[in-house]
Amino acid sequence: MTLGRVTALLALMIVMAVPAHAQQGGQSKVSVQTGRFEVFMSAGYLGISKGSTQLDLAPGFQIVLFPKLNWLQVGGDITYQKIAVSGGSTSNMMIMGGVTGNLGPTLNESFFVSMGIAIRTGSSDLEQAAVAGEDPNGFGFFFITGKRFPLGGPWCFRPSLGVVATGSTGMVFRPFAVSYHF
Repeated sequence: MTLGRVTALLALMIVMAVPAHAQQGGQSKVSVQTGRFEVFMSAGYLGISKGSTQLDLAPGFQIVLFPKLNWLQVGGDITYQKIAVSGGSTSNMMIMGGVTGNLGPTLNESFFVSMGIAIRTGSSDLEQAAVAGEDPNGFGFFFITGKRFPLGGPWCFRPSLGVVATGSTGMVFRPFAVSYHF
């Protein structure tokens, strides 16, 4: 998938959030009644970049620091990745930290956009990948957008889609993610 297609998908997800914002009179009314803290877990994460596939486990944490800015969260996640490309595989640890903007009636029903810095380090048995410039290590940025769907009480289904640029740029898709607000 080209970077242009990834950008188009991200733009579409953001545009989907606009009607909810317009219905609220142009003001974000995200409630902190669901709690200031959010913990989440992504598993079975599938990423596609230059013919590679990856599986991940990614726990994370976010907090609403300022009650008057209850639509804004700060936090991050730590991801363990196993990436396979033709000719071998690589194992990585990635740390992502930044801000998340929420748009919706409550945190557990909102569209969200997260962005910040990302650091990835790992080991590889891929000599061909190093020669081809597919080094997974590096420092860069991430941009992820998604939607929370209430599952009951403080639990939410939290799929997301985005771009992570550390060493190389790739699209990420987190279809299996849940969060808990407290």
